[in-house]
Amino acid sequence: PAMTALQMASSFKTSIAYSLVVGVCSVVGGIIISYLMNLPAGACIVLFNAVLFVITFVATQFCKS
Repeated sequence: PAMTALQMASSFKTSIAYSLVVGVCSVVGGIIISYLMNLPAGACIVLFNAVLFVITFVATQFCKS
């Protein structure tokens, strides 16, 4: 969550807030996917967080151009 938040934030205070939101979304999204697909919860949370990171990384690269 911290690396994802640092991609979006412009200050330390906002990065902490974004990190909290990304962390909660990762846990909730990972548990929902885990329940629906009958997969391990920990792995789904990590993969969901990785997908969020890739999305924010690509989005910030396009916004800089």
